Amino acid sequence: MARTTRVLALALIALGLSPMIATPALARNTGNKANPARASTGATYYVSLGDSAAAGYQPLGTYSHGYADQLHQRIKATMPELQLLKLGCPGETAESLISGNGSPCDYPSGSQLNEAIGFLQSHPGQIAFITINIGVNDALERCFIGPAPVISLLCVRRTMPRVQADLAFMIEALRDAAPDVPIAGMSYWDPFLGSWTFDPLGKVLAVINNRSMQELNAGLAATYQDEGTLFADVAGPEYFNIGDFTDLVSTRWGRVPVNVANACRWTWFCAGSPFEGDPHPNVTGYGIIADAFQTVLPF
Repeated sequence: MARTTRVLALALIALGLSPMIATPALARNTGNKANPARASTGATYYVSLGDSAAAGYQPLGTYSHGYADQLHQRIKATMPELQLLKLGCPGETAESLISGNGSPCDYPSGSQLNEAIGFLQSHPGQIAFITINIGVNDALERCFIGPAPVISLLCVRRTMPRVQADLAFMIEALRDAAPDVPIAGMSYWDPFLGSWTFDPLGKVLAVINNRSMQELNAGLAATYQDEGTLFADVAGPEYFNIGDFTDLVSTRWGRVPVNVANACRWTWFCAGSPFEGDPHPNVTGYGIIADAFQTVLPF
């Protein structure tokens, strides 16, 4: 197996996805799940929902330095009573977040969405804001194809309407449970840009897969906009800047496009990383995501 192919296969495993077939099933590895935090009463709450990014997963086996954790600590500096209810689940899809079916995590209320709604309804007037990131696993579990592997752009286009409908449903459910509470969603970084640093095949795959990641983000952005939520453009020029192949910067991986450099500096994916092929952000990368949320939240 060529190096790029091997590393991208490792990336799928890290996301809880099987690289062996075109439409793999989610892994149910309870040893890697984040347990939902339980919040106490008499406080103001930040409620975080989503997948492994919301959980703050890192290949070190820790969950305590994710974007939700960092965002919580920053806002707590001026809102000392703020507590964090972190419900994110590694491997979660939009479908499983709503129904609980196929979710790698167990929730007393049956699903992550039901758990969030129950908490929101039982704490009226105590919710400061809600963040959510979801959708990438829906696309990746369906759309990685071939031995390379490639994220099929056509497949992403076919998948996104269902993801967008699920996302709209969960936003409206959260808003019904907590009217007038700010809800903020996000676009995704593109860790697969890091394949640029492996070999010539990796450069080709970085460009091809980037188109699919941008298609995914466009669908998410449109839905957040249509639903009137706040939107943290993590993929945008001020943050991971995933579309910029033009500007070059010098890095320890050589002179590479700025989007590749950002992916390599802020995730574990790139050549030479102790967890090479893992697509999750490192502590700095999660801080960049927290920056994007903090910019749009009214605090």
